[in-house]
Amino acid sequence: MLTEKQRGKLLNKLAAEIVAQNEIIAHAQAVLPAERMPDPSDIATVEESHRVAATSMWRAEAYKGRLIQRRHAIEGGDCCECQECGEGIPFQRLLLEPTATLCVPCKDTRSQMQERQYGIRPGMRVLAQI
Repeated sequence: MLTEKQRGKLLNKLAAEIVAQNEIIAHAQAVLPAERMPDPSDIATVEESHRVAATSMWRAEAYKGRLIQRRHAIEGGDCCECQECGEGIPFQRLLLEPTATLCVPCKDTRSQMQERQYGIRPGMRVLAQI
């Protein structure tokens, strides 16, 4: 369970993260409008730039959605319990990863299972988590 001070600090962190994601989205949207091609050889460069911007925007929007969900959970008093074991997620973990849904032991267990089952090493993202 979070103290009021921790709750406030985490809400501030979430607000800052949401602002950062909004900036990423705005930057990506600025790149996406159609540009005039001064030279046919520039088409591939512009297309790649658009692909990267669209991917960045998609990831930022997905992460922003998870941040907003966490903020609503904290404001509603329903927050910060591990989805697997039900224990509280430590405050320091939430500061580092505000959208964490697993405590450290459960995350370690899941990472080890993914590594054995799929060859996914810790730190690699699974498509479903992006």
